[in-house]
Amino acid sequence: MLRPARYAPRSLLTLLALTCVPALQPALAAPGKPLGAPPATPAAPAVLPACTNAQLTGHGPDGPELAAHRKNPVPSLHYPFGTQPGGSWGLFLTLKVSETGQVVCYRMKDQYGKELPLNDQRRAVLEKIKAWRYLPFVQDGHPVATVLVEHINEEEQPQSHVPTPDGPLESLHLRLDRGLCSGVCAVYTVDVSGDGQVVYRGNDYVDVQGEHRYLVPVEQVAKLVQKLKTDDLWSLRPQYVSTIADAPRFILTMRIGSGQRQLVDYVGEEAGMPAAVTDFENEIDRVAHTEMWITLTRPGLEQLKKEGFDFHSKAGGELLARAVTGAREEGVLVELVNLGAPLGTLLDPDDRLESERSLTVLDQALLNGQGALADAMLSHGAMRGAGGKVDPHRLDVAFRAAIVGGRLALVQKIWDAGEGRRPSLTYTPAPERGGQAGRALPVTLLLQPEHSGEHPWEGLGIVKFLEAQGCDLKAANIEGITLLHVAATAPDLALIRYLLSKGLKDNPAPNGASVLASAQDEQTALLLLTSGTSHPPVGEAGKQYRDYIDAQHWNRVAAWLKAHAEQ
Repeated sequence: MLRPARYAPRSLLTLLALTCVPALQPALAAPGKPLGAPPATPAAPAVLPACTNAQLTGHGPDGPELAAHRKNPVPSLHYPFGTQPGGSWGLFLTLKVSETGQVVCYRMKDQYGKELPLNDQRRAVLEKIKAWRYLPFVQDGHPVATVLVEHINEEEQPQSHVPTPDGPLESLHLRLDRGLCSGVCAVYTVDVSGDGQVVYRGNDYVDVQGEHRYLVPVEQVAKLVQKLKTDDLWSLRPQYVSTIADAPRFILTMRIGSGQRQLVDYVGEEAGMPAAVTDFENEIDRVAHTEMWITLTRPGLEQLKKEGFDFHSKAGGELLARAVTGAREEGVLVELVNLGAPLGTLLDPDDRLESERSLTVLDQALLNGQGALADAMLSHGAMRGAGGKVDPHRLDVAFRAAIVGGRLALVQKIWDAGEGRRPSLTYTPAPERGGQAGRALPVTLLLQPEHSGEHPWEGLGIVKFLEAQGCDLKAANIEGITLLHVAATAPDLALIRYLLSKGLKDNPAPNGASVLASAQDEQTALLLLTSGTSHPPVGEAGKQYRDYIDAQHWNRVAAWLKAHAEQ
């Protein structure tokens, strides 16, 4: 069975940093001072006041909303060679912003949530941030106070300038190796030569594996040389290695004329590496078009045709199986099926389908909510077994996958695809997924909003359809989880209201997981509280919940709890 092919971009490394504790922390100098220097003298008061806990309440924007309201570029901080900033490299600034978009106060922490000391560079950026302005954030038509987080890189400057070697463009050779991590990181090597020759070698967690050779415009390669010089990469350290565990190692090899340099980047931005290195690595990928191999795109498919790739082969089936596990361009996958890629390759189980030990490519397409791809696979007999008849087991599994995928049209399509037989309305979870021998559950409990497709989740429509077929909406699994928990997690207010009209209530599960605890946003929590469906927890659980809503800046929930606590 095949592992899913997914690409873990550099932006995910911050998430790795948030969850991994360094096995070894290097000795740190005083902020901005050489290692071994005497401690810094006490700093003067910050030009921007630090936030109190009471101030850190307000609207919390997501990434796109923050980017749309940001009016000032986020700077990078620079430190002399051989110095340390004090604490970890890189800082996260939590900023309280007023209704008019003015920065009120700050809190400075590292990626582990530890307070960072001030130094000259950090003090200077706080002085600039005091004058920052954001476009006012608006909720319900009114400007609101906002709490947001800005990440600021901290970079070590080169010890001295080392000129980039001279040589004809034909002597250029660049190689980028992206290595393994403990998760799903694309593992491949790409070589770019001065004459435009590219050699890509795909290994793990990429759609297209093996070696592939092709040409790119020489003009684009020449721009790489210019960027290499502009970014002064030849002057940097040979390696930037963080103490974070299980991250991918990137190796950049550069050769011009008789000069050669290698640079190792192991979460280098957490070790003072300039962001220009990451930018250059990404530029190599852009010039070499590696994205067409990592996640199969139309240019990648056309290149495979030019190479004479045998789409009918076992390798063609494995390519389809790798590609279908991610959110790929659906038209490309449809063409891959129509080119004859075998549909029998099995994939690893998906925890969302609680009863299956393996999946077919059709099941995965349904999980993704890819209707055109599912149609293509069905027309090529993806659900038929011996004798060309619909296989009952495949029908049942496909039906469950369509429910998890969250698209009503696909649920209805598979319901009608049995040629006289209807899919089962129950399933039995496997023991390793909390199942009990002989205990069947209604398929409604497979509904979950974490579907991987690009289409909106149609939970309410699917619930009504399954209810019409005879499913019990009030059923609970072994952990006491009901459809109401699912709706709160979505969050889907329309589905919550529908389930409340059917008599569902918040009966805390045996493990203490109430529906209120499943609420993913403030509006959902307010609906559950104001409808009388959920009751605020008391005692220690109540204190923990109040701490949680304070951290989420749910001011309206906090006000409701306070008002009702005083009654």
